[in-house]
Amino acid sequence: MTVIIITGSIATGKSTATHYLEQQGYPVIDTDVISRQVVTPGHVGLERIVDTFGEGVLLEDGQLNREALGAIIFNDSTAREQLNQLLHPLIFAEAQKQIERTQQAGQQIIFVDIPLFFEVGTDIKYDAVWLVSIPEDLQLKRLMARNQLSKADASARIKSQIPIQEKEQKADVVLNNSRDRDWLYRQIDLEMNRLKGHNR
Repeated sequence: MTVIIITGSIATGKSTATHYLEQQGYPVIDTDVISRQVVTPGHVGLERIVDTFGEGVLLEDGQLNREALGAIIFNDSTAREQLNQLLHPLIFAEAQKQIERTQQAGQQIIFVDIPLFFEVGTDIKYDAVWLVSIPEDLQLKRLMARNQLSKADASARIKSQIPIQEKEQKADVVLNNSRDRDWLYRQIDLEMNRLKGHNR
């Protein structure tokens, strides 16, 4: 079995890559989906959040009030780190279970989508890291257009993450997404052919 972390930075096009992999029949375990599941009512993740940040982070129906929690952690790095320490063990434990279930179903190549892999790390056992990357000036333009942000706001969001050039040096495979989708898809196809060659 080969486990590959697929990651990127904001507005680099990681979702485009993962959707293509899924269309080609490869399993992708999405830690963003898991992170939403572990904070639903009745789950220990939500209990930990309420114990730490108070009942003000709940809506009247008992669901997590994401806006209220976001207001607490957005400008407070200590609170943000607290939240990460509460949830990341739960998220990665569930991801590991899904990896094992997917392997038992006969899959030999499994992708795990971790948006901020280089920022947060993981306990998951993996074989390689694939990074979807674009030059920072293009990243800024795409983020401003996608989220309707000012240059200053978009730049601040990019700077809150590890610089993309630094991630490129750490990744095993860099998928350059600075052109059209077909160009990105061709790079993925090339890497998959190499991977299948190794797994024969």
